[in-house]
Amino acid sequence: MAGGDLSRSGQATVLVVADARPEQLLRAVRAAGVRTVDLLVVRRPSRTTEKALASLAERVPTRVRAVPDTVPTDREIDIGAIAVHRHPSAGTLEVAVDRR
Repeated sequence: MAGGDLSRSGQATVLVVADARPEQLLRAVRAAGVRTVDLLVVRRPSRTTEKALASLAERVPTRVRAVPDTVPTDREIDIGAIAVHRHPSAGTLEVAVDRR
């Protein structure tokens, strides 16, 4: 998906964003039919990405948002049948998403 990686399983939706432009991200999320994002992971914060996420937040509800500053240690989160492994590394979040 342009601007990010989208994982869906049943009703669960996880969106991982590294670099995205507002129109690019919103178009891709809409094309995928996403109505709610359960977990939004920002891998590398930037002004452009923040603008894209602000635009997305106005149109698509997001339940949980993770950015590098809020994840001090390795962590795994289960969102429905999706496992998200997060590892903070020098101002970024390394992310692995697996379906169970």
